[in-house]
Amino acid sequence: MVTEETLQSLNITQFKDLGNRFIFSCPYPDHKDSSPSFSIYKESGMFVCFGCGKKGSLSDLTELKTGHRLDYAKNDFPIYKSDLKVRQLKDINYEIEGEFLSIHDDRQVLDYCWSIGLTDEFIDFFEVKYFRKAKFIDCNITYTAENQPKEYFNRIVIPCKYKGKIYNYECRDYTRRSSKKILYPKNAEPDILFNYDNLDFTKPVFRTEGIKGLSKIWTCYSHNVVSTFGKVIKEHQKKLLAPITDLCDVPDNDENKINRTTGKFVDNIAEDLDIFDEFMNHEYSMAYIPYTGSDPANLTRDQIKTVLDNRKKASEIIVARSKLFEREKEDYLSCLK
Repeated sequence: MVTEETLQSLNITQFKDLGNRFIFSCPYPDHKDSSPSFSIYKESGMFVCFGCGKKGSLSDLTELKTGHRLDYAKNDFPIYKSDLKVRQLKDINYEIEGEFLSIHDDRQVLDYCWSIGLTDEFIDFFEVKYFRKAKFIDCNITYTAENQPKEYFNRIVIPCKYKGKIYNYECRDYTRRSSKKILYPKNAEPDILFNYDNLDFTKPVFRTEGIKGLSKIWTCYSHNVVSTFGKVIKEHQKKLLAPITDLCDVPDNDENKINRTTGKFVDNIAEDLDIFDEFMNHEYSMAYIPYTGSDPANLTRDQIKTVLDNRKKASEIIVARSKLFEREKEDYLSCLK
């Protein structure tokens, strides 16, 4: 992990700490950087200069400043450093009260699955079923008269496995009448990656927010895709994603929504860059969906191919944005004063 001591050992003493990264004047001699525009990310050790566009690793910076190159990977850098914070996964053990039925036996349910992009191949591979009524009884809980398992009605159910064990069930309302389209059993474990067991790590791995978006990529482009059950990436999920050498983030386009923290319209690219830069060990890429309010599930087969074929390295996106959005850069520099 890059620390203040790391920078000081390289004779870099004037810098600002912006939380997940340090910024300071570009050290490359051919760049006269009057306003600090060089960022190095604490967790990954990767750097990029918003002014001249140079990018690289802590090893590259060390060689530039000292004339000697250190292989930080041999010194356990940049191996993911958050192991102590990663809790143990819950010991999930559910008994199901109710019957899981075949999707193909009910036309209404099958039509619903097709309408949200779940193909017959996907349904069969991931053992998607449906139920009229079911209870998920957690065997680790002692139930009382006042504390009974909740009863769910009229939902398809997708078992969510990790290392062959079911940790969660995604239950979707196929009648479209419930106020909650998706439900999960109480005390289920969300800190896994859907489809992780089936990945081929020698090929690009794609990450989506939801299973519905995953299903479109799985069907139309690549089976090498995982879902994080939403935008937030949890600690165990980070541990699983961090070592992947060719990871592509495919965020939903929520630019028609307001970020509750900033009060401004959502900037999917900036928000996901901040998230992934905090924990990724390797350079990763991002596939931007240019259709406002859309996620992978809304795209056609041709659109999916275009979006994923045109994925860009995160460092390239950062440099491009710094050049294209001068007003953003001015705001960024003003925070240094």
